[in-house]
Amino acid sequence: MPTDRLAAGLVLLLSLSSPCDAQLPDEGKPAPSAGTQSSPGRMTKSIKETWKDIKVELLRPGRPGPETVNARRAIYELDDEGRSTTIPVVALVAPASGTSWVGPEQDLYLETETGIVGFHVLGGSLIWCESLLTSPGRGGGGRGVKGAQKEAPEIAADFERNVTGTDLRNAIHPVDRKDREATVTRLRPAIKNPWMFTNGPLSSQGGTPKIVRAELAGKKVLLELTDQTGEFQATVWVDIETRKVTKVEEGPWETFPKRL
Repeated sequence: MPTDRLAAGLVLLLSLSSPCDAQLPDEGKPAPSAGTQSSPGRMTKSIKETWKDIKVELLRPGRPGPETVNARRAIYELDDEGRSTTIPVVALVAPASGTSWVGPEQDLYLETETGIVGFHVLGGSLIWCESLLTSPGRGGGGRGVKGAQKEAPEIAADFERNVTGTDLRNAIHPVDRKDREATVTRLRPAIKNPWMFTNGPLSSQGGTPKIVRAELAGKKVLLELTDQTGEFQATVWVDIETRKVTKVEEGPWETFPKRL
């Protein structure tokens, strides 16, 4: 997981136990100037690294595994009264359907009948992220724009014009508790092996499992995970609509494994 995305994701992970549910004020959609969008007293976003062509992995029905598709990536900086955070942003368009998605960078992207949603693993959770553009030329949150017939550079331009700093911040840290919980699938305690969430056997440091295989299995997504060292494995099935773990298969493990 890239360092910038890990840092941004930690904001969400720490927020899950936060008692603060205060809503931010509605933010207007001012026209951008020199890559910066701002409003007095509100969060601002500015581009730190310009958009570049990349490849991302997209899961979609009818394929055994992820498809590599073209996308665009940029690094944005959010400033909240002097506190800054950098967030990698990705814009992509599914080549077959023309459905688009834009938002904070994810491990994988999943196309369903209702659109595209991204997700990544962070600590003991699977974090879901809806698109920040739900229809052409509009901000918000949803499963992306279906059949918009736009290329990734056009989606990136729409993001710059129509998505505010607060929109982007809410994508990684929803201010409403119910919204936060809706973005999270708890992998732990569904996965019983505690070493899956560390940096190796008997490690005292927390770690994020790695996705080594992903595929669609009907209305579920199958994820094969390993710990950071690759010594422990677990396979989970997650219902796409409810975002709940429905099945887990784990490789052998011991509570007190022998040191290597």
